[in-house]
Amino acid sequence: MIGGGRSAAVIAVEGLTVAYPGRPPRLALQDLTLRIPPGVTLVRGPAGAGKSTLLRVLATLLVPDRGRVRYPWPDCGPWGDAGPWHLPRLRTRIGYVPQDGRLDLSLTTAGGLEYLAALRGAPGEAVATLLARWVLWPVRKRRLRELSAGELRRWLLAQSQLAAPDLWVLDEPSQGLDAAGLVTLRRELAGYLQAARSGRAVYAVVATHDDRLDDLATATVWLESGRLRLDGRPGEGRQGLDRWHL
Repeated sequence: MIGGGRSAAVIAVEGLTVAYPGRPPRLALQDLTLRIPPGVTLVRGPAGAGKSTLLRVLATLLVPDRGRVRYPWPDCGPWGDAGPWHLPRLRTRIGYVPQDGRLDLSLTTAGGLEYLAALRGAPGEAVATLLARWVLWPVRKRRLRELSAGELRRWLLAQSQLAAPDLWVLDEPSQGLDAAGLVTLRRELAGYLQAARSGRAVYAVVATHDDRLDDLATATVWLESGRLRLDGRPGEGRQGLDRWHL
């Protein structure tokens, strides 16, 4: 389920710095600058490298202390120290899956999607489409607390696609995912890759340690201690694993 217009524009990350409170403050990102092309970008690095922080900034859930993200859509301004311009409009273009989500587990599988669809202005048919796509239709009447870990992970991925995002931001999406979910995840990422190759400005940014997604990547970014250590084609990233001892 993909949105997007025809463009080859990049998402520009410019000088991002994020510090978490402490004595001294912990720098999660340090003057990070990179370009995210259309398609599928994998973000790799050791624990504490800044992967989740970068994804939260991209998803407009965290304001950086310095720097900004420039998106390729003319009706949306930059996000960051330049100000949260057009934020509601920008967020309609973004779908986000956290590594660990806080959920109201009393909702049913279908009811939770219907509630979020109403909040986000998603079309009514999106819920049924996503229940089928993520193999959740058989459990649509169950409460979220009754789902297996794999089913719940599929639900989190499904809710992130309610508005057919142009930018799909995924933090360790295959962690806890079952076989049915992995098949769908790969198919959806392949859809972003194919759409980008046809010239559409759509982006999937995926923080992952899962090598099973490597063949779907347009580019790989390697972070270490909040800094960019290597970026390039997926094969180049694999060589960088040895170079940087990640």
